[in-house]
Amino acid sequence: MPAANPTTSLANQRAKIASKLRDLRRERQWTQARLATELGLSQNRLSEIERGAGSLSAEQLIRVLTLFNVPLSSFVDAKPDPERQLQNALARLGATDLHESTEVLLSELLTDASRAIREALITGAPRLVTAIAPVLVRHARTLNLRGLQAELQVLGFPHRLPWVVDNTLRAVELLGDRLPHSLRASVATIRLFRDQLSHNATPSAPPDILDPSIRSTKTAETTARRGSDTSRSWGIVSALTPEDFVVPLRSALEAD
Repeated sequence: MPAANPTTSLANQRAKIASKLRDLRRERQWTQARLATELGLSQNRLSEIERGAGSLSAEQLIRVLTLFNVPLSSFVDAKPDPERQLQNALARLGATDLHESTEVLLSELLTDASRAIREALITGAPRLVTAIAPVLVRHARTLNLRGLQAELQVLGFPHRLPWVVDNTLRAVELLGDRLPHSLRASVATIRLFRDQLSHNATPSAPPDILDPSIRSTKTAETTARRGSDTSRSWGIVSALTPEDFVVPLRSALEAD
């Protein structure tokens, strides 16, 4: 399939914004002259924009969102893609091994590290889970890890955060001296949180199948049997090992 023409894509997006802007103005029964005044434009310039022959500046678009009390997503036809939104959030928060899609708007719910980590752990997708490692290391000193643990416990995932913390700390150990001194205080914060937790899963608790691709009992049993010591310790069923968390950590460090 041929790649999309960026010029055509931009023109299409401009046309969608023009149509939405015109609809919002008419629904409010505003004249072009009134909206132009609100946006600091001439009426002729606004007319061009509503025909798709021009673009709003970022400041003008923000003003439109405020004037009509609509979210930015109202100007985009595409349906929300939660997993790609989460991928974008993790990428912006420091997981540089993830590709940030320019076609997906970043969800307002995923603009902080705690929410992104929580959603990645709930999703369970391996590439998103391993991306938590650099986000943890970069933001540990501002994260409320206890609060995050309490949220996940209420949701029925009491061992996922301790498990990912343990994997992150083991990945840091595998990196050795490659970790910058500026991040060592963050690692100390993560280690303190881990040390304050119970170190083992509740013996009577059922195993927590992390990877959503594991759909059969046989696959779950095989994965659990082959799992790392960290996974067995926390009762997590996952093929991920501490070595898998090294890659995103190293990628983030090399990007600095």
